[in-house]
Amino acid sequence: MILGFEHSVAVSVTVKAVGVGYLLGFLYSFFMLLNSLWNKYSLSVFFRDVLFFCVSAVMCFLFILKYNAGIFRFYIFAGLLMGFLIFYIFPGNIMGKYFRKYGERLKSRGRRIRSSAESFIKKKAKQRTEKIKKKREKASAKTKMKEKTKKRNSRFGTKNRIKYKNKEKTHKKISLLNKKTEKNL
Repeated sequence: MILGFEHSVAVSVTVKAVGVGYLLGFLYSFFMLLNSLWNKYSLSVFFRDVLFFCVSAVMCFLFILKYNAGIFRFYIFAGLLMGFLIFYIFPGNIMGKYFRKYGERLKSRGRRIRSSAESFIKKKAKQRTEKIKKKREKASAKTKMKEKTKKRNSRFGTKNRIKYKNKEKTHKKISLLNKKTEKNL
């Protein structure tokens, strides 16, 4: 009876491992979709592959930890491999054909979206730089005016300027009086 129980547990764990392997196959096809959309020879492919293997390792570790108390057995490995191959051969193959067939369409749409987004961002950046330039020009004009007034104030001084204006007023008054007296004479 004990042997029968152990075999049934092993079979149920193997069947669950097939399911996890199937999920890993689906995850792999998703990563293949990402690879088909971007450059196949770029560094991002390497990082996506590393990410896939890290995620699948964590999934396998958690599965083994939960269903077999962390003990790795051959039938678990066989179940994972069998589930992955079942997905990869049947639906994965169909999905791969679909990705190859419609990948170029998705790429062209992605390029159009990316180019329109880039042009929008460039346009906004250009507008922003123009605003910043205008603000800087205004600020520089204000500082130039302040510098001119400082120079004028330092040359004449506030009190001297007032005296100078008063002298001008008195000179005008004197000249007007002289003109009036000349007329009267």
